[in-house]
Amino acid sequence: MSQEQFWHVVERTASKQRFDKYLCASENDGAQALKLYQWNTEISPAFWGQLGHMEIALRNTISNRISLYSQKVYKEDDWIAIARKKEIFASGELDRINEAQVRVANNKKEVSLDQIVSELPLGFWATLLGRRYRNLWPGLAGGFLGLKGRDSKELAKFVQQARWLRNRIGHHHRIWNLNLENHHLGILRISHLIDPEFERWLSSVSTVPELLIHRPKTAPGNQRSSSEGILG
Repeated sequence: MSQEQFWHVVERTASKQRFDKYLCASENDGAQALKLYQWNTEISPAFWGQLGHMEIALRNTISNRISLYSQKVYKEDDWIAIARKKEIFASGELDRINEAQVRVANNKKEVSLDQIVSELPLGFWATLLGRRYRNLWPGLAGGFLGLKGRDSKELAKFVQQARWLRNRIGHHHRIWNLNLENHHLGILRISHLIDPEFERWLSSVSTVPELLIHRPKTAPGNQRSSSEGILG
């Protein structure tokens, strides 16, 4: 199969509208557009792995701190059980908890705190870092070993950015047009705020920098700012 024939197969199966973006960025060079498309499928899982490690560390950090808070205030470290009895969370967050519990049960796993925590989405944890839960933040702050002050704004901003990137990758959208260097630094910054040692490890195993070196060239004006995802 010739390069041109292969291009038409890929264009047909993935949709012309999707590939028009790659063609435009490659100045209508089909071979270059295919390289860019393939590179996008290589850089996306590299980021996905980094995001996964970060998300697990973030949710465990927050969950452990809420457990300490629950134990101190209510003499019970199962904060999810307490959340159902006390007015700790708004209805939206309680809905997320209930949905997570249903998924655990449907997967025929033990309905435990750890299992429910593992099913809660990144958006849940991001919300707990926001203004609505400022009352919780003093208790959460102590779990972030790399945090010098007590302000959660920086952490919340980077978590929202990471969440946006995670959703794009999860839906197989293109990310080659983003400021990926800044996104990578953002993930590492979250990791540093969680624990500087964790950040050093995550940085050492990341394949993102090497892949960025081999990023295919694109026509000028195709890269979006790293903050665009947060705003839009």
